[in-house]
Parts: sequence; structure tokens; C-alpha cells
Amino acid sequence: MVPGPAQCPVPLASPCATFVNTLTTALRSAHLATAHAEASGAHVTIDPTPFLSTIVTTSAALVAIIGGLLVAKFVGLDTDQRASRTILTGARERLQLARDRAQAASQAILRWDAERFFRTPEVVEEVVDKGVVSPAELMRIASWPHEPEELAPFVTEAAEEAAGARETITPRIRSDDVFWSDFRRRCTDLPEIRWPRVWEHVYDGIARERDEAERAAAEARRRAAPPKSPIESQLDMLNEWPRHEQQQHALMAKLAVAEPAADYVAIAARRSDDLRANHERAQQQVGDLEAELRRLEQEHAEIVRPDARLRWGIVILIVFTALGVVLPLWVMASGPHDLASVRWVFYPFIGSLALLIGYIVVYLVQLTRKKPDQATAPA
Repeated sequence: MVPGPAQCPVPLASPCATFVNTLTTALRSAHLATAHAEASGAHVTIDPTPFLSTIVTTSAALVAIIGGLLVAKFVGLDTDQRASRTILTGARERLQLARDRAQAASQAILRWDAERFFRTPEVVEEVVDKGVVSPAELMRIASWPHEPEELAPFVTEAAEEAAGARETITPRIRSDDVFWSDFRRRCTDLPEIRWPRVWEHVYDGIARERDEAERAAAEARRRAAPPKSPIESQLDMLNEWPRHEQQQHALMAKLAVAEPAADYVAIAARRSDDLRANHERAQQQVGDLEAELRRLEQEHAEIVRPDARLRWGIVILIVFTALGVVLPLWVMASGPHDLASVRWVFYPFIGSLALLIGYIVVYLVQLTRKKPDQATAPA
């Protein structure tokens, strides 16, 4: 016995063959719906359910395929955005680190020049003894190669350190401390010394006040003591002579202005050149990282900015879903009894299908089209 159509096994077909068969069935159903009684002999009432179901099934399958492709595209776009944000974060961190290094290099140059500025004795005297903290007044005494505002923090710091040095040195100075180097060598637990010239000037002032006080006390004792015989006076002069000679040598050593050694000048010049070269390298690195960050931000903006082709794909997919799935389902829900009354559903379906196929073809052409090489931007 020959099996009927319901008993015949259905062969597995490719998606293209299935689509062709479905479209053929829809066309045949539409033709039967438009058949006239004169051509067929009598009006035939055809159930519209297979016709509408075929349109809904075909449209749903195409919507699922195209929608899946768009979702995969959006997932890839989100992945690219996350990777781009990670790269941008790393670039911003490197730029901030380079800026911190450039700022540190600039501060190192300023401090080096400030130390040279405070090597002038008149400047230290104005700050420590007279309490002058105006950069404009101090710049009349010595040259400062930067802006006055950049000198103000160092002047304030030196004035504060002078007050701390006076509080530290006054209770600890002794009569056998001749020079500042002797005091510093003996007192190894001194606080941090950022301005050695200021400390030395404060020490010299305290030592001078101490010597004046000792001389005044000795003169007062001499006047209060009874008169001595000539022999006792001669003996006192002999005893005081070594101490007087030591003080004279110390005074001559302090008043002597020694010329800076050639090695010290060469080392200072080399140090200054190294600081400025380091600052220039840091500034160059900052410029390079800023250019790199701008380039990465432009690339990130290109990734984040919605593609016009994707927007058109979403719009076409929505239109195809409305005309190929929602409309036939709404027509089926109204309960039609004749295919001839719903044959118009075929035309929106075929129009939206042609629009979708045209979009796919245009998209593929744009993807496979050879793009001209972009000229590399000059560095």
C-alpha cells in the first residue's frame, strides 16, 4: 500500500530550501485565494490558517536568526567597550604618574635654586634676624630665576625652621662649641635640617650673644674684685693669652671668605644640569602620554558611538517583526474563514522581507568593500 502524505517521511532540508518551500506554499495559497469561480468552476473556500501560520513561522525564524546576529554584535561591542575602558584607565594612571614625576622634578629644581638663593648671607640675615618674608624684597638682594610666588613657600619654610633652630640650639650650646660644625658633630640627635645656612646663622647669633654675655660677666667680676698687684695682673694676662689667641683664630676663620673649590663648582653645575634634564624628560613623557590618551579616547568614542548600520538593522528588524509576525497573528486572532479575505497580509510580509534582504546585501557589500588606507597622523 502506498503511504499517504501524512505517512511519508519528511527529509531534512537546508534552511534555504525550507524558505523556498515556505514561500512557494504561501504563493500557492495566495493564488488559490484569488481564484475566481469562472476559472475553477465554483468558488472554493480555503482555510487561511496554514497560510498565516507559514508567514508567522518564516518571519519568526528570520527574526530569531537576524536578532541573534545583532545580539552577538552588541555583545562584541560591549566587550570592546570594556577592553577600551580598561586601556583608558591604564593610560590615565600612567599619565597621572608622569605628571607627578614632572611635578616632583619641577619642585627639585625650585628647591635647588632656593638653596643657592639662601647661600647669600644678606638674604639669610633678612629672613632670620629681621623677619622679612616678602619675596619681592629678598629678590632685590639676590637673583631668583623663577616667579616670586614660587619663592614664597621656601621663605616661609626657612623662617619657620629658623624659629625651631633657635629653640633647639639655645639650651644645648656650650662654651667649648667654637663652630657650627663642632656643635652639629656633638649633637647627633638634631631634627631634620632642610636649610643648613639658616641653622648656621642662628648658631652664630646665639654664640655671639653667649660670648658677649660672658665678657660682660667677666668685666663685672673684674670691677667687683679688689685691686691686684702687678705680678698677679701679669699672671692673669699669661693665663688668658691662649684663650684669647684661640678666639682670634676662630674669628679670622669666620671672616675669611674662601673661594669655592673648582670641584664643588663643577659638581654643582652637573647637579643643576641633571635636574633640568630630568625635568625636560618628565615633561616630554607627559606630552607623549597626553597624545596617547587623546588617541585612545578617540578610539573609545568610535566604539561607544552607535553605528548607523546597527540602528537601521534594529529598525528593519522591528518592522519585519510587526508585519511578518504580529500582523498575521492579529489577523488569525480575528478568526477569518476564507483565505481570500486575508490575502493582503502577503504583501506587507513580502515587502518587509525584501527590505530585510536588501539590508543584508548592502551590509555585506559595505563589509567586503576595500577601504582606502588612512594616512598616518604626524607625531
